[in-house]
Amino acid sequence: MATAAGKHRKHLEARVMLVACITTELLRQTSPSHSGSFGKVGMKLYHLKRNQSFCPTVNLDKLWTLVSEQTRVNAAKNKTGNAPIIDVV
Repeated sequence: MATAAGKHRKHLEARVMLVACITTELLRQTSPSHSGSFGKVGMKLYHLKRNQSFCPTVNLDKLWTLVSEQTRVNAAKNKTGNAPIIDVV
């Protein structure tokens, strides 16, 4: 008498998937950290480029550190009230 995993199948992938499903179920039951996902999950990204929109934050008290010391001195001497423009984008 043949078992479920030993049956003759036209497509071998069916047996592989069956064994994989059984193994995945055993892993899911025994391991709490196992995700439980099986098969293809999510979109396929061929050339994934991370951090394309990386934009660190700058506090206002650290804003003058982006300007050189000479520019800071000149802005302090300037009595017209104009401050240097700092492009932080």
